[in-house]
Amino acid sequence: MATLWATAQPLPESAILSADALIINAADGIDVETLAQAHDLLTAQAVQYAYLAGSQANLVAHDFIHSGVGTERLRYLDSVTSLLASARADGCRRLIVVAPYGQQLALVRQAQTMGFRVMALTGDRSPEPGEWL
Repeated sequence: MATLWATAQPLPESAILSADALIINAADGIDVETLAQAHDLLTAQAVQYAYLAGSQANLVAHDFIHSGVGTERLRYLDSVTSLLASARADGCRRLIVVAPYGQQLALVRQAQTMGFRVMALTGDRSPEPGEWL
């Protein structure tokens, strides 16, 4: 199963990009550009829900809500380890993973193992050729 990457630049308005949910590991290390892209996907209705966990989840959610994302579209979870299981239980099949780079790769691989179609969104660092999944 292929993994797609949107990297190092804002998404062009013409990009057709959608998923059932964003999986956000809101930990230290996520850059502002990536969170802005995630916000844009939510406000454009390209993604219905965002599942959030991690040390910065409340801050990220506050920023999203303050800029117009409805609270009913945000799913707060106590643990990063429950992000994928919660999305699966809600019937999601296509995910966009947002996380600090080292944690992002682990989430993408786990999502693929669970049968999700998955893409990773990153703005601070593009994967090196040997790192593509």
